[in-house]
Amino acid sequence: MTKPVERLTQAELVSCVLSHELFLAGRHGGRRMILPMVDLTGLAMPRRNLADADLSGASMRGCDLSGAILDRAQLFGADLRGANLTGVSLSRADMRGAVLCGADLSDADLQDADFRPGQIAAHSAQGFVSLSQRQRATMAEAAPNKIRSDVAAAFATDFSDCTMRGAKLNGAKLKSANLSGALLENADFTSANLENADFTDAVMSGAILAGSTTHDACMTGVVQAPTAEALSRRPALLEALAGHQVWCLTNGKQGGAAQMEGADLRVVGDALHRGQLTGLQAPGACLVRLNLEGAFLQAANLEGADLRGANLRGADLRGARLAGANLARADLRGALLKHLEVGGRATPTDLTGARFSYADCRGAQLSPGQLDAADAAEARFDRAA
Repeated sequence: MTKPVERLTQAELVSCVLSHELFLAGRHGGRRMILPMVDLTGLAMPRRNLADADLSGASMRGCDLSGAILDRAQLFGADLRGANLTGVSLSRADMRGAVLCGADLSDADLQDADFRPGQIAAHSAQGFVSLSQRQRATMAEAAPNKIRSDVAAAFATDFSDCTMRGAKLNGAKLKSANLSGALLENADFTSANLENADFTDAVMSGAILAGSTTHDACMTGVVQAPTAEALSRRPALLEALAGHQVWCLTNGKQGGAAQMEGADLRVVGDALHRGQLTGLQAPGACLVRLNLEGAFLQAANLEGADLRGANLRGADLRGARLAGANLARADLRGALLKHLEVGGRATPTDLTGARFSYADCRGAQLSPGQLDAADAAEARFDRAA
């Protein structure tokens, strides 16, 4: 019989970590961390040495592991959704079948890590039943005594919507991995096995693929660095933005409303920071990771725009049209998203079909029911919205 899922407190986890570090140092009282299938959701282990630890199948959703050393660690089938893994070292770690969607792996060292398919199985009246990663995580929360750590090969590692800026993945085994929608700027995939990997809609500007195996990898909709044509438009775009701000400040008496449908606005850098952009027309535009903090975007048309990872902290989006926009991992802390009231009339903020996956919406102001038609799964709120 295997051990059922247990929930550790932060204090209990710290005790295990300290004992493991003594084990690594070869000191008296040390003991290797072996915590398969344990629930560590939301706990913190930043900058600790967890090399060679066994956390197979553990629920580590939202954990803070920033700067930690997890070299050669056993993380088979672990649930790391939304975890903070910035600067972590996972060299040669066993990550088969792990769930990393929405996790932040910026500047992580993943060299030679094993991300091949893997699967957790559960015991039922019908015998052992294989579970998808998300089914397993849900079952662990609802009925921990039903989960066992028996494993079999099947499900690919899930990196969907994660951030891996500047991550080192040299020689990593990523066959069949799901990297759809991931932010992979400047990630190093040198000599990695990317066979049959799914990069659909991933942002890959500056990513290094030298010597990697990409046979049958799906690159549909991949966002690369701005093209030469997009860069050549920069002067015209900056001029149009300047004219638009004049148009806003003079109530339409001077300047003119900017029309930027489908434009790659990454080329304008910080020009939108705290900008007067009321009524901006930019449907389908690319604004990935742009700094729009404090921008005035009331009644702007951003339908279908790509705002992944954008800084919209404190931005005024009242009355904006954001139907179908992608705001995954965007920073919307303190943003105004409620309906725009002008002269006793309300202009609704349209969030129909907008994606807020793993977006930080703490302190954002919303009107009742506003998210009903949006995809706000995994978004972070500090109160009911």
